[in-house]
Amino acid sequence: MTDLSAFSLEGRTVLVTGANTGIGQGIALAVARAGGHVLAVGRSAMDETQAQIAAIGGRCTSIQADLADHRAAVAMLDAAWATHGPIDGLVNNAGIIRRADSVDLSETDWDEVIDLNLKMTFFLSQAFARHVLASAGRGRVVNIASLLSFQGGIRVASYTASKHGVAGLTQVLCNEWAAKGINVNAIAPGYVESNNTTALRADPDRSTAILSRIPAAAGDSRPTLAMRRCFCCPMHPATCTAPSSLWMAAGSRGDPMTQLFAQPNDGKVTQLNGSTRRVVLHLPELMLVEFTFEKGGIGALHSHPHIQSSFVAEGVFEVTIGDETQTIAAGGAYIVPSGVTHGVKALEAGKLIDSFTPVREDFL
Repeated sequence: MTDLSAFSLEGRTVLVTGANTGIGQGIALAVARAGGHVLAVGRSAMDETQAQIAAIGGRCTSIQADLADHRAAVAMLDAAWATHGPIDGLVNNAGIIRRADSVDLSETDWDEVIDLNLKMTFFLSQAFARHVLASAGRGRVVNIASLLSFQGGIRVASYTASKHGVAGLTQVLCNEWAAKGINVNAIAPGYVESNNTTALRADPDRSTAILSRIPAAAGDSRPTLAMRRCFCCPMHPATCTAPSSLWMAAGSRGDPMTQLFAQPNDGKVTQLNGSTRRVVLHLPELMLVEFTFEKGGIGALHSHPHIQSSFVAEGVFEVTIGDETQTIAAGGAYIVPSGVTHGVKALEAGKLIDSFTPVREDFL
């Protein structure tokens, strides 16, 4: 099998809200597959999630709670910490959507969405942070935002407002807590198969229009796979908060993928000028590559037709993307859009973990 020890969650406990279906269920499976203990929280039964985790030999504890009541949510987290703690990570995934023209949206629909999507996210994060700080430990918070954290959408006023709020909240908590050992990140999914997109997927015209704007749609990308990969990086202990704290993941239709398979050339090592490249993992839509640099090692300016996300695991790098150059130290991250010229210089010995979508065949 591929060596994924760098991404192991063995011995860690992660609480995931809304883990009974969709994105939350995919994240719960990712945690379990990485060796973590999942605290699966939601108002509904977790039978399906527990069965899938049991099938892969994972560990899952189901917790029922009314997350729409932020006081009940905080009490649930306090009880979970007392019983299963310390808790290493919190994933604020639970959320709802109400669709109506803005002139018709009711106060009830507005309040229900804001209370669950935004208010609960803040107070659950606050309760988690208080426990982490009191224990002098370290923690990870991953909020599930949305592409509507950056766009307007139509007929979803309360949802768009809540997800804009989640994006801002993520950044302020990141600014306040990063130096105290609590990393706060957000994932902004695209068009993923979940309860919240049921109405859109049932409308052939709207669904086709949305899919036509997603380059990966033609490649049959798997949303659950994309979500698991995006989730594992922020939860990794060597990955600190990125400058923006927000990770965008464009999804499309596809069947769930619940297993990782070793591929030919996984682990392949290539010696370069001042650095070593090792293929950690490659799948049809994703490749993880580790670059180890000597001090002064250079990744020459170049471009490629892939989307690249880079995490500085060790050291300090001078990074050039297009016309801009910045210095990024361990814990930082950056994204290189397709076709943009970029390069790096190691200001001290260090290590980068790069992900490429799709796979870079020239590395195999």
